[in-house]
Amino acid sequence: MSKLLFESQPCTRCHGSGKYSYNQRHGTVCYGCGGKGDQLTKRGSEAQRYFRELSMVLVEDLKIGDSIRTNNVTHGGDVFTHVTIITGIDHDGPVAICNNVEHTMTTVSLKSKYGETVWYTSPSNNVELVGGDRKLRIEQALAYQATLTKTGNGTKRGAALKV
Repeated sequence: MSKLLFESQPCTRCHGSGKYSYNQRHGTVCYGCGGKGDQLTKRGSEAQRYFRELSMVLVEDLKIGDSIRTNNVTHGGDVFTHVTIITGIDHDGPVAICNNVEHTMTTVSLKSKYGETVWYTSPSNNVELVGGDRKLRIEQALAYQATLTKTGNGTKRGAALKV
């Protein structure tokens, strides 16, 4: 199991075991922590949110070879995320009409362990970049976390840091 990056505590639901009452769909997995045994504190949750914010890039800024996090849905309706690698980008894709305005869509070719796929999106959409300067983004989020109070609110000292 992966360790949480930001401030965490033992899960308040399962008391750190990762297990709770049994159900036929997910067994004894605790829904409070997803079976990890730990959950983010309010400070950790805010630092995680800030880290994700730092990781978001516009589709038009993607390059071939970049890795992004994408979501898929299983046949049973469960949503799961995985990392995909950009293998092709066409900024002159099909035209979509929204509110009587034409938008040229970007066609992005992706490769993951599930195979090759094609994805149509607006160039102004944000996606989560994985890798790249990840260590720097983690350091920035940890520095931001250090400025937060226990309730996850910023201090005057931390307000200047986030900018």
